[in-house]
Amino acid sequence: MKLIRNLRIRDKLLLLLLLLLIPLIYFVTTTVQRELRATAELNEVAAQLRESAAISAYVHEFQKERARLMAAEQDSAAYYREALQQRERTDVAEQQLQQELDDANHQFADLALAQGLRQYRRDSDKGQLNVEDFRIYSADLLNRFLYKIDENATGISNVTLSRDLIGFTNLVKTKIQLARIRSQMARTIEVGQFSIGEYGAFTAQKELYYTYLNDFKRYATMQELAAARELTNTQDYQTLAAFLYCWNATQCKTSPAMIPGKYLNCSQKA
Repeated sequence: MKLIRNLRIRDKLLLLLLLLLIPLIYFVTTTVQRELRATAELNEVAAQLRESAAISAYVHEFQKERARLMAAEQDSAAYYREALQQRERTDVAEQQLQQELDDANHQFADLALAQGLRQYRRDSDKGQLNVEDFRIYSADLLNRFLYKIDENATGISNVTLSRDLIGFTNLVKTKIQLARIRSQMARTIEVGQFSIGEYGAFTAQKELYYTYLNDFKRYATMQELAAARELTNTQDYQTLAAFLYCWNATQCKTSPAMIPGKYLNCSQKA
C-alpha cells in the first residue's frame, strides 16, 4: 500500500485504468470466443442440413432406378429404357452428395456402397440381374443412408433445427416405405399372385409407413403440413391411401392385383 501511496497521480490513474480494463478485456475475449463458437456451430449445422438434403436427393433417385431395374426383370422393355434414362440422374445426385461432403470436409464412408450399383447395372444390361441380391443390397444402402440423416439430426444442439431435421428424416423414411409398397404391388400386379411372405412384407411396410408418417406430423410445422396435404389430396395418392386404409381396417376384399396401376405413380411424387 505504501508503494501505491508513493506513486505519482498519473501512475495511480494508469493503475486504476488497468484494473478497470482487465475485466473488460476478459468480457470482450470470452464474448468473442462464444460468438466464434456459435458461428462455427451454425456453419456446421448448415453443412449438416445441406448434407442431409443431398443424401435425401440421392435416396430418391436411387429408389427410382431401383424400382425400374427390378421391374425390367419382368421382361419389361419399357422399364429397362426408363432405368437407362434414370442412371444419369442417380449419378448426378451421387456427385452432388460427394461435392457437399468435400465442401464441408465431412466423411461418409457408406457412400462407397453406391459404387456397387454399377455392377448391378451391368448385370441388368446382360439380363442377369439377381433381383434378390439387389434387393438386399439396396435395402442395406438405404438403411445406412437413413442412419446418416438420423445422425445429423441428433448431432445438432439447436432444438428447433434438430426437430426440423428429425421431421425431414421421418418424411424421407415415409417416402421410402411408400416406394417399397409401390414396388411390391407392381410385382404383384405383374405376376397376379400375392404370397404369404409378400403379405407379411407388405404388412410390415404398411406399419412402418404409418409410423413414420405420424412421426413426421408430430415434428412438422404448419407450412410443412400444408405442403404435405397438397400431395395427399392428389387422385393418385388417394387411390393408394384408400387401399391402405381398407387393408388397415382388415375389411379389404380386393386383391392387390385389382388396384389400378396408376396408383404406382404416387410414390414418385411423395
